[in-house]
Amino acid sequence: MDTDYSVRSVEAATARAAELKGSLDVIPKGVYCYRPLGPGHEDAEGNFRYPIELCPYWAMDPSKPHQENGYCAFTKLADWEDNGGITHLWDQVKECGIDDDFVEEEEEEVSA
Repeated sequence: MDTDYSVRSVEAATARAAELKGSLDVIPKGVYCYRPLGPGHEDAEGNFRYPIELCPYWAMDPSKPHQENGYCAFTKLADWEDNGGITHLWDQVKECGIDDDFVEEEEEEVSA
């Protein structure tokens, strides 16, 4: 992930979204806001890492609490806003539903 948070700021993501004009082509396939770029490896500190390319619409606000700091400039959803549901943008989990290959199973009705 970019260590320069200004590159991943809400303002920068909003500017990228304006430049991209809502293009869906740049949104990674899968359920995450990134695409893997190669195999994982262990870094010098012994932490497992793997290279990724983040969705250009994804951002974070480091002034917000952990698990409440993710933002998507495509959907204009933010973890810190009361948007009627729970978002996991802070963990780079998609909320846009674009190319997520996620099949929602119909809930079975339970009758008593």
